[in-house]
Amino acid sequence: FSLQSVKMFNGIKTIENNAFGGSSNLTKIDIPETVEQIGEFAFTDTALVRVTLPANLNKLSENLFCDCSELKEISVNLYCFNKTIVIKCFFVYVIYGNIMVF
Repeated sequence: FSLQSVKMFNGIKTIENNAFGGSSNLTKIDIPETVEQIGEFAFTDTALVRVTLPANLNKLSENLFCDCSELKEISVNLYCFNKTIVIKCFFVYVIYGNIMVF
């Protein structure tokens, strides 16, 4: 069994720590607008290429996308976050990769 794509149902509020970590074949995930928190290492070591984070997020943990070498684009509404949190989550990826953060 190899997890390649995930479509989460509306109503989910939290993605727990390491929820999809190590799913090295995971290339696509649909995160519903109802998600408010994403835990540490939730998407570590996946093959995600693009991620759209919902506008309702109020907590992003550090190390969210560690070892995601295929990640090229993260879409996020920066107005819903404390700018310090966003910098901690994405700073490394902007420096070491060609990631666009919107």
